[in-house]
Amino acid sequence: MDDEKRIRMKTYPSSDGLFVAACDSSLVGSHLRDGELRLELTEDFLGLEDVTEAVFLSYLMDAVIGNLSGEIVVRIAIRAGMVDRENVLYIDGVPHAQFVRML
Repeated sequence: MDDEKRIRMKTYPSSDGLFVAACDSSLVGSHLRDGELRLELTEDFLGLEDVTEAVFLSYLMDAVIGNLSGEIVVRIAIRAGMVDRENVLYIDGVPHAQFVRML
């Protein structure tokens, strides 16, 4: 696999715009827990193919809703201004962030 393809991503159209679900590829199949918080990173939700950072970023910038897990994808979202570092949750030590952009 290409070293750049470290992001698993799936997009969903919604009535308000694009919903992007993404995580670091290495986390696919993980079941994370931290107290009452539970997160299952399944292929059904995240898709079957990895994408490059450039592809992920292009979809991220068009998204109105995002569900992001992992060091790589959350770091990219912070750099892009889509997520505030102070709003990142850690579930089982893994960064997780969600956003909704109001248009």
